[in-house]
Amino acid sequence: MTEMTGSVVATFGGQETRFAIAREDLAAFEMAIGLPAYTIFTKFAGGLWSVTDLRTVLNFAAMSSTEKAPHRATAQAGFNSYLLDLNLRRGCGPSRVDRVLLDNAPARYAPLALKILEASLFGLDPVDAIFNEGDQAVAA
Repeated sequence: MTEMTGSVVATFGGQETRFAIAREDLAAFEMAIGLPAYTIFTKFAGGLWSVTDLRTVLNFAAMSSTEKAPHRATAQAGFNSYLLDLNLRRGCGPSRVDRVLLDNAPARYAPLALKILEASLFGLDPVDAIFNEGDQAVAA
């Protein structure tokens, strides 16, 4: 049996980037997005996602484990009213993810969000855990 991976390697904004929502970060992610991870997965799978959903998935998955640590601790403490603000990180300006989504058609990256969620919830064969933004055609 093939070893499954929990991350996706993507060409994103012209740079290779590893996106992951580790299983230990799922509770923090769910608090950030305000819905169960599987619900967000089905929104993407069914084509019912919003740009806010897309931004939240990609921004969270692009964070390093160190950056996710405070969110993980908050989730473990059970602060259910906690919502992660990914718009601006305390005056730091838009994230790299936000800049790429502003400069390109956001729908191009919905398959990436779906792969990230699939890798986190189910695991992905490493062959399928690759995303290339140049391969994504967006209907006009």
